[in-house]
Amino acid sequence: MSLLSLNRTMNHAHHVYRERRDALLKKMREHAGGGVALVPTAPEVARNRDSLFPFRHDSYFYYLSGFPEPEAVVALVADPDGDRHVLFCRDKNEEREIWDGFRYGPDLEVLTPVELRERIAATARQVVAQYGS
Repeated sequence: MSLLSLNRTMNHAHHVYRERRDALLKKMREHAGGGVALVPTAPEVARNRDSLFPFRHDSYFYYLSGFPEPEAVVALVADPDGDRHVLFCRDKNEEREIWDGFRYGPDLEVLTPVELRERIAATARQVVAQYGS
């Protein structure tokens, strides 16, 4: 791992994105009594067999998260027990970073796509049980 990737941080005001997420959670509570919002970013698009078009994030996703990578989802949970902001993203992969560039990766845990779907489904079931369909 290079020294550059060890010290890499997103260079912007994180509080702006947190305020935007908090405003959306407040609206969710006002209009529906709570709930879950899942906002994915745009996928990478292949140009040909071994190269991709330059990545362009989904505007809604970036507005809420400020996260610049593909294959990510921000989950916002408006819950009476407390709001949660969860960012699901690609794991660190030093081999892919050689070819594709730096990846932030998750700080706490890595979920496979199957685990991610199961976690999202479990959260959705909890919300439906609590708030109804």
